[in-house]
Amino acid sequence: MKLVVCVDDNFGILFNKRRQSSDKMQRMDLKNIVLNSKVYLSRYSYDLYKDMDFNFEIIDENMVENIHIEDDSFFIYEGEFLEKFIEKVDEIICYFWNRDYPFDKTFDILDEFKEISSFDFKAKSHDKIERKIYLRK
Repeated sequence: MKLVVCVDDNFGILFNKRRQSSDKMQRMDLKNIVLNSKVYLSRYSYDLYKDMDFNFEIIDENMVENIHIEDDSFFIYEGEFLEKFIEKVDEIICYFWNRDYPFDKTFDILDEFKEISSFDFKAKSHDKIERKIYLRK
């Protein structure tokens, strides 16, 4: 399973239970990676990605243990129930906003992964977004 996450320069992911930022070009970049693969997300994430033509399945914390997660599936992570499926994650697609935002929740599991690629692109709301891909060590 591939995990998708967006963070600031301090690996902040949420502030006051809300995402720090969003960007249409980031979502388009992800669409080009996902193609027709299954995408799991929470209702909160669905509100942001609903205009994308993804093969969605909205899940909540109680459903995680009962779903059959395919190797080529994706989970859009915005701070919810990662501990329920982290052992199933073998790849992380991490988008960096390249800014410092206020945060009260961080994404701190990259020690278990190694970076294999990096790509920068200009976005709508950010001069530069950096996409890094990590594989489990």
